[in-house]
Amino acid sequence: MTLNPGAVAAIHARFRSQVATGTLPFEQRVGLISVEGAAGQIGLLGVATGNEVQLATSVRKIFPPSTSKIFPPAWRSRSRRKFPGLTVRRAFRYSDPQATALLKASPVEPDVRVETQDTLSLGEDRTVLASTANVAITRAGIFKLSFVHAGRL
Repeated sequence: MTLNPGAVAAIHARFRSQVATGTLPFEQRVGLISVEGAAGQIGLLGVATGNEVQLATSVRKIFPPSTSKIFPPAWRSRSRRKFPGLTVRRAFRYSDPQATALLKASPVEPDVRVETQDTLSLGEDRTVLASTANVAITRAGIFKLSFVHAGRL
């Protein structure tokens, strides 16, 4: 984008970029958008993924991570309409034109949590184990729940 003549007032511009990826896990260093010859600039970086991706982001020369709420509400709603299924997971402000971001993504592993209540009854001629299991699937994936029967002791 070229401004001719040069601007003397604040300019607000929105640029969208994306990085092509292969299969997960994925690691890529990306540069951030900067303006040559600007007296100053503040940029926003948002990283959006689907639910199947776990994200780790490392950013150099950048302000601390923030929430996606640093993006104006109109931008967030427009992004949700244009890219259904994607959610901004990390958001940053930056002012250094040399800032870079190291993006690391890996597949989300299924997470199954089991809480049990067990009663063990011992008798002369038998042993009985009664168990109540409360299973919570907190992250979906492909998995199998099974209970092993050990048989007689």
